Amino acid sequence: MIITAHDISVIQLMKEKKIKKSDFIIIENHHTRLGEDVAKLLIEKINSNFNTKYNYKNGENYSYQIILQDNLLQLANFIVGKKIKFVF
Repeated sequence: MIITAHDISVIQLMKEKKIKKSDFIIIENHHTRLGEDVAKLLIEKINSNFNTKYNYKNGENYSYQIILQDNLLQLANFIVGKKIKFVF
């Protein structure tokens, strides 16, 4: 199971008691809707988490934004044949 920045953000907001289960409205085809205020809170938390530093390559700290860019660059190089293997 891969936990994303979005998942972490939802869990953090629930722990902080800023959102609750009833803020998520399940509609047809199992899609989820959020009210405007909850969506705004979630976007702010995701943005904050993307700018937080995390341990990445060589023990260095990087933001999720930089980590995502690095992984996308590695994937692109793999796709065009500049790299033999791709490691997440």
